[in-house]
Amino acid sequence: MRPFVIAICLFLGCVRPGEAARVYSEGHADIGVRFVDGKLQVGLNLLGAVVDGANVSEFAPLSDILLFVPETTLEDRPPNGPGQNFDPIGVPTGSPMYRLSASGTESFVNEAPYLGFGSYLLSSSDFIGNVTFQLTGFSSSEGGDLSIFQYTFPGPTYYVTTANGLGPADSLTLSLGAHDHFNWGFTRPGMYRMEWTAEATHRTLGRLTATGTISAGVTTVVPEVSSLTMIFVAMLAGLCSCYRRPHKIG
Repeated sequence: MRPFVIAICLFLGCVRPGEAARVYSEGHADIGVRFVDGKLQVGLNLLGAVVDGANVSEFAPLSDILLFVPETTLEDRPPNGPGQNFDPIGVPTGSPMYRLSASGTESFVNEAPYLGFGSYLLSSSDFIGNVTFQLTGFSSSEGGDLSIFQYTFPGPTYYVTTANGLGPADSLTLSLGAHDHFNWGFTRPGMYRMEWTAEATHRTLGRLTATGTISAGVTTVVPEVSSLTMIFVAMLAGLCSCYRRPHKIG
């Protein structure tokens, strides 16, 4: 897919009238929940992450952020082996995929987001039980699939696999005060939209839910300081590519 086509996807999917989504391109952040004014909120807890070129620490609505998945995360899907089943990722062995790593060191080397999930902003004095994050909506501009998994023994453990459809099993559960990281697999470049619904049980208010949608741009174009600049640079790169041999990703 050409960079200028991806840029158009980013523009149509992320820029609202009078506002541009901020690009989260590197560093640590967690999709998390907090309790404010008697309501549960789901958002992105930015922990010094790089957003529009600056280090940011804040709790932001999911819809305000574009998750940038760079070309440095491109790799071949591993082969299956004893206890090793990578088919749920959604592409054949050896096919290209983009993977945000569950490792902070690898994410740093790749200059890519280190994205996890956290329930640590909820107090055990207010809540009981576990916190669940469920993928309740999903779309991809180019027909790509999303998988969220961890490398465990003897094989990977999957929490989300859209290649087999979307359902209640596409979720993960954390205990109160917890925090964890996962591999995020994207099978094609393009624009992804993920609707997350968080659920927690309040001691007096009972079951509470909150829903938010975050977009992910899987591209071969490095974002500049602003997302609009990124779009124009990407479009220029695409136009220039018309005068040289096409670069095939997958």
